[in-house]
Amino acid sequence: MALVLHNEKKDIVLSQASSSKTSNALIPAGVQRTSALNSPTMLLSGHEGSVNSVKFRSCGQIIASASSDKKIFLWRVYGECENYMMLSGHKNPILDLSWTSDCSHLFTASADKMCMLWDATTGERTRKYDSHTAVVNSCATSKKTAEVLASGSDDSTVRVWDARNKHPVHTLRHNYPVTSITFGAEDHIVYSGSIDNCIRAWDLRNGEVSLLLSGHNDTVTSLALSPDGSKILSNSMDNSVRVWDINPFVFDESKRCISAFFGAQHNNEKQLIRSAWSKDGMMIGSGSADRN
Repeated sequence: MALVLHNEKKDIVLSQASSSKTSNALIPAGVQRTSALNSPTMLLSGHEGSVNSVKFRSCGQIIASASSDKKIFLWRVYGECENYMMLSGHKNPILDLSWTSDCSHLFTASADKMCMLWDATTGERTRKYDSHTAVVNSCATSKKTAEVLASGSDDSTVRVWDARNKHPVHTLRHNYPVTSITFGAEDHIVYSGSIDNCIRAWDLRNGEVSLLLSGHNDTVTSLALSPDGSKILSNSMDNSVRVWDINPFVFDESKRCISAFFGAQHNNEKQLIRSAWSKDGMMIGSGSADRN
C-alpha cells in the first residue's frame, strides 16, 4: 500500500500499488486485488489547510494527519476510511507528528513554538512543551521508550523531553536552525539535520556530536532511520535523497554515503519535504514539489 499526500488539495490519498505499465492505471483489468481497501484509491478529505505530515500507527489500522489548519485528524484505514477523531489546541500550523513507541500517544510540533502530547484514545492533550523560542519544525519519538521525545526548532536547538515532565532533559545547541530530527536505534542517540547541510548524531550521555555526515549541498529537510537501525535516509533542498551508513565502525569514513537518488524536487516555497522507508527497508519513498 502506498500513501500519497496532496498538500495543495488538502487531501490524503490511500492507494494500492500496481506493477502495471499502463499510464495512471492503479489496478489493471485481470489483476487480483491485494488490498483490503474498499477501492484501489481512497481519498481522505476534511482538512481545511495543507497536509504537512501523515503517519501510520504501527498496527497499520490508523492514520494520523497534521495540517496547517492547526488540527490533527485520526482516520481508520479500512472500510469508509472515516475520520473518527479530531485533536485541536495548537495556535499555528502543525508541521510534524510522531506516534510514541507504544502507539498510545501522538507527539506534535508546530509553528506556534510548542510541542504537544496527545492521548490517542481520548483525544485529550496530556502535556504542552513550550521551551522553544521559535518555530518547531520536526519532532521524533524513541523507538524503544514511549516517554522519550525530541524536537528540533528554528531556535537552533534540539530539545529532548521526558514525557512526564514539562521541561527538557537535554538541550543540544546548533549554530543554525534545525529542520529535521530522528532517534537512533538506541535512546541515547539523536540525529539532526540543519540549514548548514549537515547531519549530526548526538550522544545524549555527554551532549556531544558523535558523528557528522556531510555531502548534501543544501538544507536537510527530513531524516528517517532504517528498520534495521543501520542506515539514515535524508532528503535535502539540493534535490537529492541519500542513504547513509551509521554503523559505529566503517573502513572509510568518507564513504558513509551509500546511495544518492535524484528526482525528488524542491522549489522556491522551501517546504520541508520528507522521505520514508518501506517496512522491510528494501524501498524508499519521497515527496516532491513537482506533485509526483
